[in-house]
Amino acid sequence: MSGNCERQTLRSSSGRFPWRALLLLNAGVFLWAHAPALRNPLCCADDARQQIFWMQQWRDAALYPDDLQVDYARRYVPWGVKGLYGLAAGAVDPMVFSKWLPGILFVGLGMLLFAVGRRLAGPCAGWGIAGAYWLTPFFLEQLAGGLARSFAAPLLALFVWGWLARRAVVVGSALVLQALFIPYLAPVCAGAALALRLLPRRWRGGAWIWPVGWGQAAWMGIALVLAFGWQATLSGSAFGPLV
Repeated sequence: MSGNCERQTLRSSSGRFPWRALLLLNAGVFLWAHAPALRNPLCCADDARQQIFWMQQWRDAALYPDDLQVDYARRYVPWGVKGLYGLAAGAVDPMVFSKWLPGILFVGLGMLLFAVGRRLAGPCAGWGIAGAYWLTPFFLEQLAGGLARSFAAPLLALFVWGWLARRAVVVGSALVLQALFIPYLAPVCAGAALALRLLPRRWRGGAWIWPVGWGQAAWMGIALVLAFGWQATLSGSAFGPLV
């Protein structure tokens, strides 16, 4: 078994990605775990009642007029999350969307974790990581509700996969998406990329370094401007910064 895994590792980068099997398995795990919430229209994540409820204004503008709590909740939802829910509101109630969005994120995260494991140690490691992912309630709990925190693990996994695959555009895109959906994560990943570049070559262990160029500077600059710009809007609001 181990010999077979070692042989597969050598050609793992060029092997076919089992996206159909992963799609079905990830979707099946999510539907099985979230079936009670999906069936019950009155069931929702605790934080969704605080962060998502006001978005029903996009379907009925007469709701919550001059409501201080709505104004507070609106200001502390990141721009990317508001934009995504705003687009979806034309077709589905935001509270309903908050139940199905975690399923999309769960499937995407499962595929990314498999891809990361496959890059690190071949298909056997990918399936091992996928199995651990399905059996760990932590991920489902963090994704539940379709909130800003729900995007943290998928976008971090996208950043890591892009780094391992040496895809500069994927790494840059992940940083910008982090800044839009979970702004606290973008400076951490950007700082890690810069720190690795500053390390002496002998300490890098052959790790890939994000190429220096105008494109990379633009990706990082956009991400940091978005992340700190969102934080600045909080500091300038009547409610103060988010701690």
